[in-house]
Amino acid sequence: MKIIDGRVWVVAFACLGMALVDGCSCSDDVKTPEPVKVAKPAPVKPLAKAPTQPPVALEEALERVVDLPPGFPEDAPVYPGAIANSSGVRNGRVHAVFSTADPTSDVLSWYLQETKANGWEDTAEIDVGEHKVLQAFKDSRELKIMISQAAGRSLIVVSVGL
Repeated sequence: MKIIDGRVWVVAFACLGMALVDGCSCSDDVKTPEPVKVAKPAPVKPLAKAPTQPPVALEEALERVVDLPPGFPEDAPVYPGAIANSSGVRNGRVHAVFSTADPTSDVLSWYLQETKANGWEDTAEIDVGEHKVLQAFKDSRELKIMISQAAGRSLIVVSVGL
């Protein structure tokens, strides 16, 4: 349960009190309102299931090679020799998923150096279990890089806010 600031409660009770005082009358000529007739709601139709595509095996997804999406920033570092397996633009961010056979520790070290070399500032390294996340800023943009291990390869997600 979320606790609401005490000031909110004071304002809410004050408004309720004013409404009761303004709306209440003690005169004898107050009439009881007629009951309102409410129509029965229409029956709700169940939603149709959206068609789904069968999941793609990770190994199969890592065999794909795609182009970087239009607008992928030139100053967003791309690990040397990494293969772009997926890319796109969504919610004001451009992203690409890469894979490489190099160990995640090498990939992480390279990205820590290259973000600074490409002018990204305030680089923060965050450990999220088996994943490493880097966050950096340049001008008004945010760069996020997630590095993890799967299917014997290092997976790299590079996402830049446009």
